[in-house]
Amino acid sequence: MYEQQRNSHRLSVSLIISTVLFVLGVALWWSFTLFAVLLIIGSLLVLVQGICGYPFIVSMPDLTLIRFAHPDNDEFYMDEDIPVTVDEDLPLEIPLDVLEGIDPLIQGKLEELDIEYLVDLLDSDPVALSDLTGIPRPMIRTWMADAKAIIEGAQLKDLITLSNARPLDIVRTIQRSLNSGKISFPPDYDLTLERVDYWITAAQDVIARLGLYDR
Repeated sequence: MYEQQRNSHRLSVSLIISTVLFVLGVALWWSFTLFAVLLIIGSLLVLVQGICGYPFIVSMPDLTLIRFAHPDNDEFYMDEDIPVTVDEDLPLEIPLDVLEGIDPLIQGKLEELDIEYLVDLLDSDPVALSDLTGIPRPMIRTWMADAKAIIEGAQLKDLITLSNARPLDIVRTIQRSLNSGKISFPPDYDLTLERVDYWITAAQDVIARLGLYDR
């Protein structure tokens, strides 16, 4: 019913426009012959499209919603932003290898002592760790300071948050924690933007490796 009414309205509008163009063409025939011919031709085209129902001049195109197909399935999604999806079976705590200097060999040694995440470093004894793993104590103390800076200083509790953070924001948050006395670092600990940027990049690499990005 609606479609019939729309077609009828379209035909009426086409007839009116066609008539107006034809009358103008006849009126201007002797003064502007070429323009008059174009007007008459245009009136005929409008009339034909109104009768046949094909969109040419009068009809407005229907507005359709453009949606993008997800490459992995047949469903559609509207948001062009690529979300990060989290599998509940995958660990979200920040792992050790986001810290500079912790390679797979060192990570394996620490995991044998049930130290798998940064939070595990916070309550560790650097002397005992050094004796059990053979890792120099200054290096362990630096990693412990890094863990404290990330978790307690910057209040970054999970891998996703760390990967999305900005280096300067992290440094400023840690500095505020230092100024308020919430945390403290060893005298020889040096917090730089390069160090913080390493944490973020390493966290992004871990996320990519674990397949947490849904692309």
